[in-house]
Amino acid sequence: MIRTAVAVILAASLILAASLTVQDGTPNPQAEFYFVRLEYPGFHDNTYLKNWYTDYPQADEHFVVLVNRLTVIKAAKALVHIDDNIFQYPFIYIVESAQMNLTDAHIEKLREYTARGGFILLDDIHGDEDMIPLMATFERVFPGEPLVELSIDHEIFHTFFDIDTIIQVVHDGIAMCKTCQQWENGPSGEHPKVLAHYGTRGIDAVVMVNNDLGDGCQWLDDANYPREMSIFAAKMLLNTVIYALSH
Repeated sequence: MIRTAVAVILAASLILAASLTVQDGTPNPQAEFYFVRLEYPGFHDNTYLKNWYTDYPQADEHFVVLVNRLTVIKAAKALVHIDDNIFQYPFIYIVESAQMNLTDAHIEKLREYTARGGFILLDDIHGDEDMIPLMATFERVFPGEPLVELSIDHEIFHTFFDIDTIIQVVHDGIAMCKTCQQWENGPSGEHPKVLAHYGTRGIDAVVMVNNDLGDGCQWLDDANYPREMSIFAAKMLLNTVIYALSH
């Protein structure tokens, strides 16, 4: 009953969220949780569309609003580089991770972060075009360790909301085009799934394959963007955060 009521509140909140007061990313002593986006060096300069700043800051602001409205957690947003500052945060969000151009020092820092209990969510990965470079980076961070596909009965889909179907979320240019194929980067980008890496402490990384939770949150206040995509993105992000904080 509680989850049903919360789902109704979420649906009603989507259009209103953008008008609410949001955190600007500066340190907030009252915040209990930071939605932290990783600011990484990419293969391209800051004029390239796909990089760490994709969907920023709207996606982060909207998601923080939902956390504050739907839970008792006092949330804010933040940016972090791959340095010792990452150890201040239990959860890090990485968008367009196929674009990461990491040094050996960066790789070692991410490996240490997860070994010490940190949790990483990798988002906006579509087709072999993105998966091949991502897996090359993953092999450097977790050499010889596989990614496992999570079935819909896994706890992560039921921590706060009950998610029964993995809905594919795509960027606004596709989502708002009624005649466009609703996936990116060719046939290998057609079917969404959720992969996970298991470390010694359990899951320490989740990979959203053929999905774009950031876009779903970025456009949740736009009536032209598919509502079901925004609702799934918000639910999946919140579930993942709750899972990460409770394991």
